Amino acid sequence: MNWEPAELEDINGTSLQGYVVATYEELTAAFGPSVGPSDKVDFEWWVEFDNGKVSAIYDWLRYDPEPPVGPFMWNVGGRSSESVTLVEEALQEMSIRGKEVL
Repeated sequence: MNWEPAELEDINGTSLQGYVVATYEELTAAFGPSVGPSDKVDFEWWVEFDNGKVSAIYDWLRYDPEPPVGPFMWNVGGRSSESVTLVEEALQEMSIRGKEVL
């Protein structure tokens, strides 16, 4: 599965579609560094998949500048529930490929 970082204008208008449980390290290994912090989010990733769908993965209202330790339930925003599925598939693919988690 291919993806690239999305821009703010790609993410604007998205809303909560579901959740994904992952570690901060897994998300960083899969999607690169966080684009956060912002107003109510400390860590966030904006992703555009090769099918044109976008996902925002973020820690809504956690208010902690340190990344969560261990598995954490991250919010996933998008324009459909497919946004959650795409994030889950990307994380699973990363795990199957054996990418090193930092």
